Amino acid sequence: MAITPLPNPTPPGVVGSACAEIDLLSGQFWAARDSGELVETVVELQRLKAKAAALEAELLTEIDARHTAKQDLGWGSTADWYTHTAGTSRRAGRRTVHHAAIMVTERTATHDALRAGAVSPAQAAIVLDACEQLPHAADVRDRGEAFLLDHAGRLNASDLHRAGRHLAAVIDPDRDERKAEQALDREDRAAHLGRFLTITDDGAGGVRLKGRGTTEDAAWLRAALLPLTKPVAAMDPVTCAEQPDPRDHGARCGTPSPSSPTTRSTPSGSPTATAPAPASPSRFPPTSSAAGPPGSGSARTAWTSPGLQCAGWRVMPT
Repeated sequence: MAITPLPNPTPPGVVGSACAEIDLLSGQFWAARDSGELVETVVELQRLKAKAAALEAELLTEIDARHTAKQDLGWGSTADWYTHTAGTSRRAGRRTVHHAAIMVTERTATHDALRAGAVSPAQAAIVLDACEQLPHAADVRDRGEAFLLDHAGRLNASDLHRAGRHLAAVIDPDRDERKAEQALDREDRAAHLGRFLTITDDGAGGVRLKGRGTTEDAAWLRAALLPLTKPVAAMDPVTCAEQPDPRDHGARCGTPSPSSPTTRSTPSGSPTATAPAPASPSRFPPTSSAAGPPGSGSARTAWTSPGLQCAGWRVMPT
């Protein structure tokens, strides 16, 4: 009697057989099972997921190296094909393909731990991301990978992620400062390119202002506009006491007075034409002119500083 040899198992056949074995568990009456048996089944499923992820990384790396998705299947990239096949998001698909190439070619210790079921796919992804943040020296990244894999058995994915960030901060303490400077430069460029200012008539005797700028632009506008939007106190020329601003709104905004120019007389009797002083954000508005000291041929200035206004005479050309 001839013996027919069994055909060599193919990778799809092996995976299909594993799926068929798992299908045997469907329809089980789990309420009749022992609690320890249920827990052990869940634990073995985690090992199965890890082994499947390790095998998937090898397959994706080879498919991407051959450009099979683009040349044979008509997809734009391996990530696009895998995203469609796995039914996942584009971000997750690109991340999985990227991690697969790194894990198989560079971070082989992580790949071995995943294949043995010692780490979960989420933990393996965190280890790969953390190693990418370390300096490019090969020995530094290898030691960082070994450190994280050693702690992966005791830490969940969230704690392992914090450990990876702490490791990067210890090994490269200036990294966060460099990233902050780069982010600030990007924000400054975006703010500079997005500047605009519009002044629109509202049809009711006013205007609407709208704009966007940098913080430096805002400081410049405040310094220029705020002095014009509120009264400034006047100072009594004799007592130097502050008094309410005697100017009206038009004078504060720089509107020329209808009575300008005016003619005043100097002590010598020769008329002198003086124009009213323009509106100024100074805290000390103009005061009336008066004759200077006898024989000086001078008049008190209409615009003086506090010291001159309260204590002295200032020579003006006649």
